[in-house]
Amino acid sequence: MMKKMMKAVGRFMYCTWYGAAVVFVAVAAVLCGLQFANCCMEDLVPWPKDIHILIMFAAVANIGVAMIVSLCRRKWARAFGLLVLCVVTYVCFAFVAFISYCVPTRMVTPPSREWTEATICQPSAIEYDNLTFLGGISTRETVAVFAVADTPLDKSRFVEGSPWVDEVGDKALASYRRIMAFCRIDVPLPDDAALSYCDGREGNITLIEANGKTYLVYERL
Repeated sequence: MMKKMMKAVGRFMYCTWYGAAVVFVAVAAVLCGLQFANCCMEDLVPWPKDIHILIMFAAVANIGVAMIVSLCRRKWARAFGLLVLCVVTYVCFAFVAFISYCVPTRMVTPPSREWTEATICQPSAIEYDNLTFLGGISTRETVAVFAVADTPLDKSRFVEGSPWVDEVGDKALASYRRIMAFCRIDVPLPDDAALSYCDGREGNITLIEANGKTYLVYERL
């Protein structure tokens, strides 16, 4: 039964001029639906966005495979139609991938060591081994939250207050409380939590001292 189904799918994709494009549309629709569901329904099916975009690209490349199959079978008109569809779907892929990239969803994998060291450790003078990833928001303006080890910190690069000029006092704390809630990080921020910040690589780095612990929030500009 499975074998017959696979053959039927193969015939649909490689023996028609539209099959591979229909598969791309279906894949893109399902994956984008999951991304929006993750945003609106709090991680219905959480997964890294790079996998999402890679699968969509594979669906576009599959149209090119269908074109090559048609050329090998000397189906010139079908091959030309598939070439046009490949170009059109690639443009659609670029647009949909950008939309997916911008949709805010909870970060399910920690940033790479290289990214963390270059983006956070070097500007803040906080060692990588003193940071523990707690969560983040995967979007165009990436947000990453870390717990800072209970060791003496060199805060000479930090300035007291919030990095956002229009957010002070309770408004500033409310912003970070929303970040913690979105990322599902169980860290209550009391009214007396202290904020300090420094300029990071393409973003702001904020230290939050609350309940005797220190947290670091990176927000890309």
